[in-house]
Amino acid sequence: MIELQSIIKRSCKNVFVYPKLPAVYNLGFIRYRGSGLANCLFIAARAYLLAHRNEWNLINPTWNNLVLGPYLRYERDKRHYFGILKKTGISGLLKLYYLFFTPTITIEDAINGKKGKIIIDGLGNYFEDLIDEQKKLKVFIYSILQNKTLSSVEHIDFKNIIGIHIRLGDYPAEFRTSIIWYEKVVKEIIANHASNYKFFIFSDGHDNELQELLLLPQVERVFFGNAISDIIALSKCKLIIGSDSTFTGWAAFLDQAPTVFPKKHFGKVLINHDHEFIEDGDSEKLKKFLHTYLT
Repeated sequence: MIELQSIIKRSCKNVFVYPKLPAVYNLGFIRYRGSGLANCLFIAARAYLLAHRNEWNLINPTWNNLVLGPYLRYERDKRHYFGILKKTGISGLLKLYYLFFTPTITIEDAINGKKGKIIIDGLGNYFEDLIDEQKKLKVFIYSILQNKTLSSVEHIDFKNIIGIHIRLGDYPAEFRTSIIWYEKVVKEIIANHASNYKFFIFSDGHDNELQELLLLPQVERVFFGNAISDIIALSKCKLIIGSDSTFTGWAAFLDQAPTVFPKKHFGKVLINHDHEFIEDGDSEKLKKFLHTYLT
């Protein structure tokens, strides 16, 4: 029995799990025109769970990203992700060695004792792959945050804050939600809950695109310095009014905050599915949902 355990441990040391984050070019130390942070978190989370369950070696994801779009659109967050996340697992020159000189194998190969690296990519089944490990993944994500990433959030009391995430930027028109819809939900809350709550808008849009909302009482726009800080801040809100975006999804997932979605192209996010409301045109159902979580 001891000899078998020794063999397994030696075998584990020769298996490496690499979360390959999406990009036009991924060079191992930097990506060019890579995907946004929320989509990257799915790959990093699945790789972490696989490595952790099997006691395999995790290779640090290539978070650093060069992209021109946010500059051309004059967005606040430039989506570089430099210096906001700690290295986890194998990094530096050793990482590059394993990426370029170690054979790629399948999970089945690794289980059968073959040496090499397993590449994890793609979005999988979004949160369906992760929801059973929500608590473990929250600990993992917090463990890779730089101290400065959290410091911008820690001084805010979110217990009477309603977070609004509005995805604009490079989002295709078919995925966008009209500002009028957000305005309707906010006015509903103000009408029925007076001045009990403030609203924080998280958005990659411009102020003129958000003007109807910004003119409402108790509404302000916020930015905590980068995408992951904004996700953490949004997750701490009492209620989330979200977008059809995995950015909203991750915020809801981390703290299991009740969330109103205008529509959703991905599956279940919350362990208690009753805490998710997806717009279906029934204003009475929406009022009932809001009343449940805001009283």
